[in-house]
Amino acid sequence: MRHNIFGKWSFVIRLLGRKVSGRRSSFSTYNLIEFRFRGYARETLRSLREAIVQNFDIKMSEQRYVPHVTIVGPCITRDRKKLIKVVENVVKKYDLVSFKLGGFGTFPGRAIYADVSPSEELAEMRQNLVEKLGKFCKLPDYDYKPEFDVHATLCLDTELSEDASGNVELTFDNILEFLHSQKMPEMKLYVLRVTILGGNSKIVREYDLMLKRMLKRREALSGDVFKETLDTFRKKYDIDVSDTR
Repeated sequence: MRHNIFGKWSFVIRLLGRKVSGRRSSFSTYNLIEFRFRGYARETLRSLREAIVQNFDIKMSEQRYVPHVTIVGPCITRDRKKLIKVVENVVKKYDLVSFKLGGFGTFPGRAIYADVSPSEELAEMRQNLVEKLGKFCKLPDYDYKPEFDVHATLCLDTELSEDASGNVELTFDNILEFLHSQKMPEMKLYVLRVTILGGNSKIVREYDLMLKRMLKRREALSGDVFKETLDTFRKKYDIDVSDTR
Protein backbone atom coordinates (compact mmCIF):
# COMPACT_ATOMS: atom_id res chain seq x y z
CA MET A 1 0.00 0.00 0.00
CA ARG A 2 1.33 3.42 -0.92
CA HIS A 3 1.75 5.98 1.85
CA ASN A 4 1.61 9.70 1.23
CA ILE A 5 4.65 10.86 3.20
CA PHE A 6 3.47 14.45 2.90
CA GLY A 7 -0.03 13.68 4.14
CA LYS A 8 0.44 14.59 7.78
CA TRP A 9 2.26 17.78 6.83
CA SER A 10 -0.17 18.97 4.19
CA PHE A 11 -2.59 20.29 6.83
CA VAL A 12 0.22 22.22 8.54
CA ILE A 13 1.38 23.68 5.22
CA ARG A 14 -2.16 24.72 4.32
CA LEU A 15 -2.66 26.20 7.79
CA LEU A 16 0.53 28.23 7.71
CA GLY A 17 -0.10 29.36 4.17
CA ARG A 18 -3.73 30.24 4.70
CA LYS A 19 -4.55 33.87 4.12
CA VAL A 20 -5.69 35.42 7.37
CA SER A 21 -9.01 37.21 7.17
CA GLY A 22 -9.02 40.92 7.79
CA ARG A 23 -11.51 40.39 10.57
CA ARG A 24 -10.41 37.22 12.27
CA SER A 25 -7.15 35.30 12.68
CA SER A 26 -6.87 31.54 12.25
CA PHE A 27 -4.94 31.40 15.52
CA SER A 28 -5.81 32.42 19.07
CA THR A 29 -3.93 35.43 20.41
CA TYR A 30 -2.87 36.18 23.98
CA ASN A 31 -3.56 39.72 25.19
CA LEU A 32 -3.29 41.72 28.41
CA ILE A 33 -5.07 45.00 29.13
CA GLU A 34 -3.09 47.20 31.50
CA PHE A 35 -1.90 50.67 32.37
CA ARG A 36 1.69 51.61 33.09
CA PHE A 37 3.29 53.89 35.64
CA ARG A 38 5.49 56.82 34.74
CA GLY A 39 7.48 59.50 36.50
CA TYR A 40 8.02 59.35 40.26
CA ALA A 41 5.62 56.44 40.77
CA ARG A 42 7.44 54.30 38.22
CA GLU A 43 10.85 55.08 39.68
CA THR A 44 9.58 54.36 43.21
CA LEU A 45 8.31 50.91 42.20
CA ARG A 46 11.50 50.13 40.30
CA SER A 47 13.58 51.13 43.33
CA LEU A 48 11.49 48.87 45.58
CA ARG A 49 11.85 46.00 43.13
CA GLU A 50 15.62 46.52 42.98
CA ALA A 51 15.83 46.64 46.78
CA ILE A 52 13.96 43.32 47.01
CA VAL A 53 16.37 41.71 44.54
CA GLN A 54 19.42 43.04 46.37
CA ASN A 55 18.27 42.16 49.89
CA PHE A 56 16.67 38.77 49.29
CA ASP A 57 17.40 35.60 47.36
CA ILE A 58 15.56 36.64 44.21
CA LYS A 59 16.44 35.71 40.65
CA MET A 60 16.52 38.58 38.22
CA SER A 61 14.05 38.13 35.38
CA GLU A 62 15.41 38.27 31.85
CA GLN A 63 12.62 40.71 31.02
CA ARG A 64 12.98 44.31 32.17
CA TYR A 65 10.64 45.12 35.03
CA VAL A 66 7.89 47.44 33.82
CA PRO A 67 5.72 48.75 36.70
CA HIS A 68 2.11 48.30 35.63
CA VAL A 69 -1.39 47.27 36.65
CA THR A 70 -3.17 44.54 34.71
CA ILE A 71 -6.87 45.41 34.62
CA VAL A 72 -8.13 42.57 32.38
CA GLY A 73 -6.57 39.37 31.14
CA PRO A 74 -5.08 37.29 29.87
CA CYS A 75 -7.66 37.62 27.08
CA ILE A 76 -7.53 34.72 24.64
CA THR A 77 -9.23 35.42 21.32
CA ARG A 78 -9.01 34.69 17.61
CA ASP A 79 -10.20 38.20 16.84
CA ARG A 80 -7.62 40.71 18.04
CA LYS A 81 -8.99 43.42 15.75
CA LYS A 82 -12.31 43.18 17.54
CA LEU A 83 -10.55 43.25 20.91
CA ILE A 84 -8.74 46.47 19.95
CA LYS A 85 -12.00 48.07 18.81
CA VAL A 86 -13.85 47.03 21.97
CA VAL A 87 -11.12 48.45 24.21
CA GLU A 88 -11.23 51.71 22.26
CA ASN A 89 -15.03 51.96 22.44
CA VAL A 90 -15.07 51.38 26.20
CA VAL A 91 -12.09 53.49 27.25
CA LYS A 92 -12.90 56.52 25.06
CA LYS A 93 -15.94 57.22 27.25
CA TYR A 94 -13.67 58.15 30.16
CA ASP A 95 -11.65 61.30 30.71
CA LEU A 96 -10.13 61.72 34.16
CA VAL A 97 -9.54 58.28 35.73
CA SER A 98 -7.70 58.36 39.04
CA PHE A 99 -6.38 55.81 41.54
CA LYS A 100 -4.21 55.73 44.64
CA LEU A 101 -0.93 53.86 45.07
CA GLY A 102 0.16 53.02 48.60
CA GLY A 103 0.80 50.10 50.92
CA PHE A 104 1.72 46.51 50.20
CA GLY A 105 0.03 43.13 50.16
CA THR A 106 0.47 39.52 49.16
CA PHE A 107 -1.33 36.74 47.37
CA PRO A 108 -0.22 33.98 49.78
CA GLY A 109 2.57 31.92 48.29
CA ARG A 110 2.21 33.54 44.87
CA ALA A 111 3.08 37.23 44.75
CA ILE A 112 3.90 40.42 46.62
CA TYR A 113 2.46 43.67 45.33
CA ALA A 114 2.04 47.39 45.83
CA ASP A 115 -1.59 48.10 46.62
CA VAL A 116 -3.74 50.13 44.23
CA SER A 117 -7.05 51.68 45.29
CA PRO A 118 -9.16 52.31 42.19
CA SER A 119 -11.54 55.22 41.81
CA GLU A 120 -15.16 54.55 40.89
CA GLU A 121 -14.28 55.43 37.29
CA LEU A 122 -11.44 52.91 37.11
CA ALA A 123 -13.53 50.15 38.71
CA GLU A 124 -16.39 50.88 36.30
CA MET A 125 -14.10 50.96 33.27
CA ARG A 126 -12.58 47.60 34.22
CA GLN A 127 -16.02 46.07 34.74
CA ASN A 128 -17.21 47.35 31.35
CA LEU A 129 -14.13 45.90 29.65
CA VAL A 130 -14.72 42.51 31.29
CA GLU A 131 -18.37 42.54 30.25
CA LYS A 132 -17.66 43.42 26.61
CA LEU A 133 -14.52 41.31 26.14
CA GLY A 134 -16.03 38.31 27.90
CA LYS A 135 -18.52 37.93 25.06
CA PHE A 136 -15.84 36.72 22.63
CA CYS A 137 -12.64 36.28 24.68
CA LYS A 138 -11.65 33.61 27.14
CA LEU A 139 -10.92 35.40 30.42
CA PRO A 140 -9.64 34.04 33.75
CA ASP A 141 -12.25 33.41 36.44
CA TYR A 142 -10.87 36.13 38.72
CA ASP A 143 -11.69 38.82 36.16
CA TYR A 144 -15.38 38.21 36.83
CA LYS A 145 -15.13 38.73 40.57
CA PRO A 146 -16.90 41.93 41.73
CA GLU A 147 -14.11 42.67 44.23
CA PHE A 148 -11.06 42.60 41.98
CA ASP A 149 -7.67 43.03 43.68
CA VAL A 150 -6.09 45.89 41.76
CA HIS A 151 -2.33 45.75 42.30
CA ALA A 152 1.16 46.31 40.90
CA THR A 153 3.24 43.14 41.23
CA LEU A 154 6.70 43.51 42.79
CA CYS A 155 7.78 39.88 43.20
CA LEU A 156 6.50 36.44 42.15
CA ASP A 157 7.08 33.08 43.83
CA THR A 158 8.64 31.82 40.59
CA GLU A 159 11.44 34.36 41.03
CA LEU A 160 12.61 32.91 44.33
CA SER A 161 15.80 30.89 44.35
CA GLU A 162 15.64 27.15 45.05
CA ASP A 163 16.70 27.73 48.66
CA ALA A 164 14.11 30.43 49.28
CA SER A 165 11.33 28.63 47.42
CA GLY A 166 11.39 25.90 50.07
CA ASN A 167 9.64 28.30 52.44
CA VAL A 168 7.78 30.82 50.31
CA GLU A 169 5.56 32.10 53.12
CA LEU A 170 8.49 32.91 55.40
CA THR A 171 10.40 34.61 52.57
CA PHE A 172 7.33 36.65 51.61
CA ASP A 173 6.77 37.64 55.26
CA ASN A 174 10.35 38.90 55.45
CA ILE A 175 9.99 40.84 52.18
CA LEU A 176 6.71 42.41 53.35
CA GLU A 177 8.31 43.45 56.64
CA PHE A 178 11.14 45.03 54.67
CA LEU A 179 8.74 46.86 52.32
CA HIS A 180 6.69 48.27 55.20
CA SER A 181 9.91 49.71 56.64
CA GLN A 182 10.42 51.68 53.41
CA LYS A 183 7.30 53.80 54.10
CA MET A 184 6.24 54.44 50.53
CA PRO A 185 4.12 57.62 50.44
CA GLU A 186 0.54 57.33 49.20
CA MET A 187 0.18 58.85 45.75
CA LYS A 188 -2.87 59.96 43.83
CA LEU A 189 -2.26 59.16 40.17
CA TYR A 190 -4.12 59.20 36.87
CA VAL A 191 -4.53 56.73 34.04
CA LEU A 192 -3.57 58.55 30.86
CA ARG A 193 -3.30 55.50 28.61
CA VAL A 194 -4.64 51.94 28.51
CA THR A 195 -2.25 49.47 26.92
CA ILE A 196 -2.93 46.26 24.98
CA LEU A 197 -0.01 43.83 25.21
CA GLY A 198 0.56 40.76 23.05
CA GLY A 199 1.90 37.40 24.15
CA ASN A 200 5.48 38.62 23.73
CA SER A 201 4.84 41.42 26.26
CA LYS A 202 5.14 44.01 23.50
CA ILE A 203 2.68 46.83 23.00
CA VAL A 204 0.11 46.06 20.32
CA ARG A 205 -1.95 49.24 20.73
CA GLU A 206 -2.37 51.91 23.38
CA TYR A 207 -5.44 54.08 23.86
CA ASP A 208 -4.67 57.66 24.91
CA LEU A 209 -7.41 59.10 27.14
CA MET A 210 -6.15 62.67 26.65
CA LEU A 211 -5.64 62.60 22.88
CA LYS A 212 -8.77 60.45 22.47
CA ARG A 213 -7.28 58.06 19.94
CA MET A 214 -5.77 54.61 19.64
CA LEU A 215 -2.00 54.66 19.18
CA LYS A 216 0.01 52.16 17.21
CA ARG A 217 3.10 50.67 18.87
CA ARG A 218 5.47 53.23 17.35
CA GLU A 219 3.33 56.15 18.56
CA ALA A 220 2.90 54.57 21.98
CA LEU A 221 6.69 54.45 22.42
CA SER A 222 7.26 57.97 21.11
CA GLY A 223 8.46 60.50 23.65
CA ASP A 224 7.13 63.33 21.50
CA VAL A 225 3.63 61.85 21.45
CA PHE A 226 3.68 61.32 25.21
CA LYS A 227 4.76 64.92 25.70
CA GLU A 228 1.66 65.89 23.73
CA THR A 229 -0.38 63.67 26.06
CA LEU A 230 1.03 65.36 29.17
CA ASP A 231 0.62 68.86 27.70
CA THR A 232 -3.02 68.12 26.90
CA PHE A 233 -3.58 66.76 30.41
CA ARG A 234 -1.94 69.78 32.03
CA LYS A 235 -3.89 72.32 29.99
CA LYS A 236 -7.21 70.52 30.40
CA TYR A 237 -7.09 69.79 34.14
CA ASP A 238 -4.37 72.05 35.54
CA ILE A 239 -2.89 69.16 37.56
CA ASP A 240 0.78 68.64 38.39
CA VAL A 241 1.94 65.78 36.15
CA SER A 242 5.35 65.18 37.70
CA ASP A 243 4.24 61.83 39.14
CA THR A 244 1.27 61.09 36.93
CA ARG A 245 0.27 57.68 35.60
